[in-house]
Amino acid sequence: MLKKVNRLLKLVVYTNLWVAFAIASFTYLSLLEFQELPLNYILFVFCSTIGAYNYMRMVQLPKELNEELNEDLNQKFWISKRFIQAIFFTLLFLGLALYFYISIFSFQLLFATLPAFVVALFYPLGFNQAFKSFSSLRNTPGLKLFLISISWSYISFLMPQFVFAKIEAFSIYEFLFRTGLVAALVIPFDIRDMDLDSDEMQTLPQKIGAKRAKWVACVLMAIYIIWKWLHYLAFDGSQLLAISWLVSGLLGIWLISRMNSKRSELYCGFWVESIPIFTALVLFVLSHWIASGTF
Repeated sequence: MLKKVNRLLKLVVYTNLWVAFAIASFTYLSLLEFQELPLNYILFVFCSTIGAYNYMRMVQLPKELNEELNEDLNQKFWISKRFIQAIFFTLLFLGLALYFYISIFSFQLLFATLPAFVVALFYPLGFNQAFKSFSSLRNTPGLKLFLISISWSYISFLMPQFVFAKIEAFSIYEFLFRTGLVAALVIPFDIRDMDLDSDEMQTLPQKIGAKRAKWVACVLMAIYIIWKWLHYLAFDGSQLLAISWLVSGLLGIWLISRMNSKRSELYCGFWVESIPIFTALVLFVLSHWIASGTF
């Protein structure tokens, strides 16, 4: 039974369903920030995330097939199967994303989507040392953490704010603090991969060590919790959202504090990445209890 559960978890992680749920949950949580967000936008975010992440895998897998480490026929066959799977998920979910995108299309949405589209398109591509210190966005020193963090925050909050509401001072603060929160969720992945990533990537754990990187991630998580409570207490924010982030944020700090390079892919890809999903679930349960008068 445990093995079947483990296989299921690996499936949702490897097909990028879980990361899509995470970004969609972040987007859902934005509902309480401005109360005007079409369901089709959340579905667009969910489908486009799966499509984009599988596109990135589709670009990377042929490189792995050509590496000397993958001369083993069984390994090549495994990667070939994953390549076909990546093509299928890319086409299927980008097609679904286009359907939801058209249903809410506007020129504002088109304009807002362009930066995210450009980053997703070029992020996995290599440029054969087009410049002396640049071969790809992914391998540019320090850029990986920044791009992932700002992209998640932009798609889940700033972009829908721009399209469906209006940008205010609060929008900028939330965008910045949320970018820091996403960075806190990405750092554990860099800790896990610090022995596998090339030295030229200069990820945060490679530069300052895994222990200090964990401290940075925990501090960023704590700052976001404080921000949500400050927003509730001083700026008429949502009490339920502040409580939800306190519960899930403390869980996130505990998970990050236990992180090391020997942790499994599921520890990061499922448990750490589940923090926004868990927050959305806590918020849903609290809202349901209050609505039913049982809380």
